[in-house]
Amino acid sequence: MDKDFTRLGADKKELEAAWQDRLKDAECLLKSKRPASAIANAVYTVEILLKVLVCNKLDLPKLPRAFEIHDLDSLLLLAGLSHLIEQPEQKIVFEAWAEVLDMAKDINDYRYFPNANWTQRSARNLVSRVKRRLIPWLTTAL
Repeated sequence: MDKDFTRLGADKKELEAAWQDRLKDAECLLKSKRPASAIANAVYTVEILLKVLVCNKLDLPKLPRAFEIHDLDSLLLLAGLSHLIEQPEQKIVFEAWAEVLDMAKDINDYRYFPNANWTQRSARNLVSRVKRRLIPWLTTAL
């Protein structure tokens, strides 16, 4: 057996606090007109929350090291939610999810390119969709 599946890493309680911190960071960065970092933190919010949900699904106090990944689609699958988000009644949630995935593909760009490459509006839209659509759905889906 791959030892990464049995070795435990990040503590679920810390992950729970971290996703909430990243959301607050995104909101503060948005108010400070820092769209690149606001977008990145919104993506991190979703990633970390999914890791909490993986821990819940597996009934583990810590995230297995094998799941310390940055692949949002895989984390959604591991959390047992990939089939639910695709249901027709989840159209609005799925649209928010698609936007997060689209923004996540450029995660390194937010780190290495200037803020001028992104608009305040795109950052505001993403943070709003994460906060108002994805987080409520993710936290009540299971």
